[in-house]
Amino acid sequence: MKILFAIGIAVSALLLTSCTNPDTSGGVTMQKEVGDGDPSNWPFPHGSCSGAHAYAATNTGCGWITANEKSYYIEPRADLTFANLSGTDLTGANLSYAVLSESITPNPLHIANLTNANLVGANLSNGFLPWVDLSGANLSGAFLIGTSLTGANLTNAILTNVTAANVTTCPNGVGWRTAGNNCGFV
Repeated sequence: MKILFAIGIAVSALLLTSCTNPDTSGGVTMQKEVGDGDPSNWPFPHGSCSGAHAYAATNTGCGWITANEKSYYIEPRADLTFANLSGTDLTGANLSYAVLSESITPNPLHIANLTNANLVGANLSNGFLPWVDLSGANLSGAFLIGTSLTGANLTNAILTNVTAANVTTCPNGVGWRTAGNNCGFV
């Protein structure tokens, strides 16, 4: 009985050892996969858009991103009021209904910084972006339908092929397509 127990332990140890490294013999490989429960494995743009809980093999426009020594989860309805995302590549980000400013009055501590960010094709529809600094940001092909940009800084921002609607509010508080607006895109 003691000999069988000892043999069982030896075989178990051998099996566990053989499964810890990639196996090219056709056997089962025991490795961590992306999205295995560790949130750092749900990188932008492959995270779940319904919360920081899963990995997606396709480009969802959601996921964890590290910028300026902090990590943020990019997703619809995200609260990024204190985020410093300057210079970050957020191409195709899904930030619909996201909040990037705490209020309609300027308070530099409660406003996201997106200076020189790459937001090509990003979905910022119905986002709350009053007073957000988008100077030098590339918003080519971005969706700004219903987005509030009151007081936002769009100095030197690239605004080609932006999609907006009558309910989009420009930096001067005037609606897009209303005479006198200063959105900077047509």
